[in-house]
Amino acid sequence: MAVAALVLGILSIVLFCIPFVGVACGVAALVLGILGMKKDPQKKGMCIAGIVLGSVGIVIYILLLILGMALQNTTAWQEFLQGIEAGLYD
Repeated sequence: MAVAALVLGILSIVLFCIPFVGVACGVAALVLGILGMKKDPQKKGMCIAGIVLGSVGIVIYILLLILGMALQNTTAWQEFLQGIEAGLYD
């Protein structure tokens, strides 16, 4: 469980830009890390690393989601979308 938590924690950071994949890996890393600490105390370090990395991946995803929602209604974003529609960035 400890190795799985660690691997999923790393994947949650690497895949945070793919909607819901990074969060799913982060949540799975949290769950497996907590269960792994209770089941095998010898691998506590890997479990803690998986918990921390999973949490960081979730936090990064949430922050980027909030940033995207905040920038969505700005005039610069609207001008950028109009430029894409007009073919300015081809």
